[in-house]
Amino acid sequence: MSQFYTIRDLESLSGIKAHTIRIWEKRYELLIPDRTDTNIRRYDTEQLRKVLNVALLLQNGHKISKVSEMSDAEIASHICTVSSSSEITDQLVENQINQLTTAMITFDERLFDKLFSTIILRLGLHDAFVKILYPFLEKVGVLWCVGEVNPAMEHFITNLVKQKLFCAIDGLIPDESSNETWLLFLPSGEFHEIGLLLSSFLVRSSGKRSIYLGQDVPFESLASTITEVKPDHLLTFFVRYGSENEQVQYQQNLLDRFPGQKIHVAADPIRFNGKAFKEIDYLKSAADLVARLNA
Repeated sequence: MSQFYTIRDLESLSGIKAHTIRIWEKRYELLIPDRTDTNIRRYDTEQLRKVLNVALLLQNGHKISKVSEMSDAEIASHICTVSSSSEITDQLVENQINQLTTAMITFDERLFDKLFSTIILRLGLHDAFVKILYPFLEKVGVLWCVGEVNPAMEHFITNLVKQKLFCAIDGLIPDESSNETWLLFLPSGEFHEIGLLLSSFLVRSSGKRSIYLGQDVPFESLASTITEVKPDHLLTFFVRYGSENEQVQYQQNLLDRFPGQKIHVAADPIRFNGKAFKEIDYLKSAADLVARLNA
């Protein structure tokens, strides 16, 4: 069964206003939507892909009057030119994130692999994850929350990213001589580990020792591990774990059970509505973690 999108879906995913899309249809016949029995526009995956590609070209200085005259092959050729830029700019980052969004929405693994390889060649493995893939996954999370991305799309793309992270982590030899150990874990009931995997990669990349417990770790198991390995740092994430009060209580439990322990929580403290703890180090982004590791 084909996937269809409303004009509001196109607006949310591409950043192009619905009013503008209607003008493009009327003036340039850029898109030809299907219509429901009640005359509501709906667009298939190929039309969504085209809107995303057109938006990318417009962001890079092309005129809609010229783009509308291009064939699909010509648009694809210009997209490749944009992607091959060697200058690292905010615009280039946005371009790459938009193309990754296209790969997710169209379930295009080959496109994802091609983009990933291009990003690695340009930025290197470390910056590819920090500057492109992590912001992209943050965007996916936002789109999921507002209902613009369905669970299948999210699972598809996050599993592809996880595969890349597993390979990257496997390629790093643990430094057993390091005098700094990070223990990485997710609370019991938390299963979304992609941010934790990225953190493990960053910790190892910095030459520190990473002990990765992964998802759904019971509190008592965590406590026994801390007693055994005596880590210098604890790092955890709250993605979809519990309510705000439950997250605050979990942090209190960590402080009570492990006094003096350096605890890092990947979250913006503002989300806890004044209940954040001064004893906890809050990491708002992958760049924050990199800064801590390099301090």
